[in-house]
Parts: sequence; structure tokens; C-alpha cells
Amino acid sequence: MADMRRSYTTTASYGLELNGVSVGFVESFEGGNATGEVVVESPGADGIAHKHLANVRYEEIALTCGATMSQTLYDWLATALNGSPTRQNGAVVAYHSDMSEAWRLNFFNALISEVGFPTLDGSSKDAATLSVKLAPEYTRRVTTGTGKASAKGSLKAKRWSQSAFVLSIDGLDCGKVNRIEAITVTQQVTQNAVGVMRDSQLLPGNLQVSNLAITMADSNAADFYDWNQSFLIEGNNGQNEEKNGALQFRAADMKDVLFTLQFNNLGIFRLAPVKASGEAVARVQAEMYCEQVLFMTGSAAASTTGLQPGTTASAQINVPGDVGQLGVAGTGMQVLPTPGPRAVSVPSLPVQVSAGRVTPSQGPRNPPPLQQQPVIPRSPTLRFRNLSSTAEIT
Repeated sequence: MADMRRSYTTTASYGLELNGVSVGFVESFEGGNATGEVVVESPGADGIAHKHLANVRYEEIALTCGATMSQTLYDWLATALNGSPTRQNGAVVAYHSDMSEAWRLNFFNALISEVGFPTLDGSSKDAATLSVKLAPEYTRRVTTGTGKASAKGSLKAKRWSQSAFVLSIDGLDCGKVNRIEAITVTQQVTQNAVGVMRDSQLLPGNLQVSNLAITMADSNAADFYDWNQSFLIEGNNGQNEEKNGALQFRAADMKDVLFTLQFNNLGIFRLAPVKASGEAVARVQAEMYCEQVLFMTGSAAASTTGLQPGTTASAQINVPGDVGQLGVAGTGMQVLPTPGPRAVSVPSLPVQVSAGRVTPSQGPRNPPPLQQQPVIPRSPTLRFRNLSSTAEIT
């Protein structure tokens, strides 16, 4: 225990491994500890409520990282946000200041339970980070160092800033959006006890997406006022009135696209002035619900570079056909178009069906001709009974 405590106080940095391969250094780490469920029994004859332990639980592992991690991690995030979560084994490794290993926390069958994207502010000079939570089925701590890490200098090639972003929403002018609140996608995870094992199996559930809240100059919010009037106040809020969008997280020089979030089915539900804080510019905040978020990295993230602030309603969010729904190549997934209105058109029955042959240029094939005229049923016969006799009157 003394050695473990000393290792905590002398560590300088934390590295992340997935399936035995290093994917980079994280900026912060906590959690992953084992905890027991305490069961309180009913008081017995001695009047004491005795206690005992039941299942063992393992805390979520909370990590914070930048844009310098290996693509392996971002691909894992992509599969989770796509709704096809996968389990990974790995470790969080603590290093001394000389980069020798102090201890490691091995985790097994972990699911990504939450991904948090940073608050963006056009006036900020702070670095941006991702927050990631992992839900492991179990963990094991090893306090004996096994090696030495390589230098970290190469991991600072791309600086990610909170002020470097481009937002586009179908038909809306986003050119004066200066702030976007943090966005969180949560994967619900349930525990399922298996057999006689004390460690519970984790099962992925539904994805929950936080609202998209943006702040802009009031003078440039005309499109949002029109949408709010129609969608919220007048009630024209069917699926065909929802909008799609894309948010590009860029490097500090605004040239490289690091990540892209694609928003599907946005609906505005609040538009209100922002309380002035010494600024001369009047601003408003628009809040929108979002049904689905897709996460793209690499070439797939850069594929939305054609979207610029002030995009018109005809602008489309294009994703290359050779990549998956979240930019993971070779998965065989496809990007499906946003469904249109849910109304179903019911064709009227033809008065007479032609018996001629149909060519492809004439459209869909007609049904086979009717062999006989339809039989029109006779009107029903009404019968009345005279209650004073057994005779029936037709």
C-alpha cells in the first residue's frame, strides 16, 4: 500500500493503451476503482442490522484528451456514437517524470459510456479537449512498472483551440455564431449479473444526445427568428421542418479539420436574448433538440469543408461513399438520407384497367386486367318480426 501511495504522488503523466498498443497520453484520469454493494439485513434476535457485501462494481474511467491521440481511439468513439458499440481491453498507465512506468490500471470489456465535446467560444484562447468515460466490466491494478514510455513531443503537432470551429445548419445563416455550449452524447449501460461470477456483464442501451445551444449576434439571427416563428410558435414542426447541420472542430490555424459532428433532425424550441455582460453587441441564444449525432475524423471529417456559415437550404452535408457512417473505412456501413415526411400517399383505384402491355418508359407495370366485371352486392334485405305473431314481414 505504501508503494502504491508513493506512486500516486510521483507520477507525471498518464498514457492510454488499447489492446496492448499505446494510443497516446491523456491530460487527466480518474476512476476505475472497485466498490462493493453493501447489503443491510433485517435486525435479528440480537437487534443488530448485520451487513454483508454482494456484487462488486467498478467505477467508470473518466479521461480527458486532446486531438493528438491515435486514430484507434477516435475510431472507437465513432463506432460508439454510431450506435454500434464495441468492447475494448486496455490500460491507463501512470508514468514518473523520467517516463518510467509507475503503475497501471488494466480494464477489461469496456464500453464507451459518454463522450463530451468542449464549449466553443470565438474569443477564447484556451485549448479544447474531449472528455471520455469508459464503463469497464472489471479492472485490475498493477503496481510494478514494466517499462519506459517514449517521448511525448511528437504528440503536440496539432493544437486544438476552443475558438476554431465552423457551424453550418441547412438554410440558416450561422456566420455570426460566436459560442456553442458543450455537447454530450451518453451511452446508457446496464449491468447484468452472469451466473455465479461476482463481476457483472455490461450491456449497451440507448444513446442520448444533449441539446445544441448556440449564441449569435441578434442582428444576424433573422433566419432563426423565422424558423422559431414557424416551427415553435405556429406549430409547423413536422419531421420535414427539422434541419440537419455540421460542426467542424478545426486546428488553431483554421486549416485542418480535426473532427466533425453531423447533426440530424434539429428542432428549435427556444430563442431568447442573452443577458448583457458589458458587450456592445446584442446577442441571442438558440436552443435546438437533436435526434442523432454522427462523429467523423480523418478524410470523412474534412469532407464537409464545402459547408460555410450562411449556407442556403440547398446546401447538403456530403460524406464520402467509401467510408462508414462515422468515417470508419471498410465497415460496409452506408450513410442513409434523412427520412422525409411521414405522410403516405394512397393512390386512388382506377376506373378501368387497360389490358395493353406496359413498356419500361411508361412507368410501373399495371396490374393484370380484370377478367370480369366486378359484382356489385345487392342491398341487404330488411326483415321485421311482428311480436304478436311468428310471421315475418319483408
